[in-house]
Amino acid sequence: LLCLAVPMLLLGLLQWLLHERVYGIPQMVLGVLVLVLCWGPRDLERDVEALVYAEDAAQREQALSHLYGDTLQPGREATVMNHAVAVAMLRRALGVLFWFLLLGAVGALAYRLLVMLALRPELLSLRAGERLRGVLAVVEWPVAQLMVLTMALVGNFQPVMLAWQQAGRWNAPQAEDLLGQAMDAALPVLGGESDKADVPVWERAPALRQAMLLCWRMLALWAALMTVWMLAAWWG
Repeated sequence: LLCLAVPMLLLGLLQWLLHERVYGIPQMVLGVLVLVLCWGPRDLERDVEALVYAEDAAQREQALSHLYGDTLQPGREATVMNHAVAVAMLRRALGVLFWFLLLGAVGALAYRLLVMLALRPELLSLRAGERLRGVLAVVEWPVAQLMVLTMALVGNFQPVMLAWQQAGRWNAPQAEDLLGQAMDAALPVLGGESDKADVPVWERAPALRQAMLLCWRMLALWAALMTVWMLAAWWG
């Protein structure tokens, strides 16, 4: 509670002190700075590229550890790489962006701290970890639903909506499972397995590349909405 409450209170106090000063410009700059600091902490595109360009088992293992670092699944074999990309986009970018748009810099910081604690179970007791992951599931539910809608708009609408219905619609149990199924439905069907090291680089992991391109389209749409939102709020 202290890890979550103290930074939020300090940031809220700073926002209150900057409120309506110099036409709101300092408060807007503070919000953008907090958003940038809460983004990540790693670059998803670089992690995907590191996995695609891995030349040996050691490099591939390191790239996998970075890519799967945002998932709460107990083992990597339980999560497909494309699903890990969708979960990473949720917890590194779009989750932060959603709560920034809804609650400002305090919301972005609170979500980032919540994810950091949930991904470090060794820092918490078993009961506290379960409660924290339950809170995270509630916090991520609206973001996951909006991500599915975005995948439908920038990907394949009908297959994604069908996957959303099969996953339970509004009652989907886990954000990771929901995003994984939606990602599979949004990507085009690619034949053949070409993620081995003995094939040309441009032919490796085509599904993983398509997943990253889909995430870029999703991020572009969200960024455009964020820009309109911030300009409307600034102009009153």
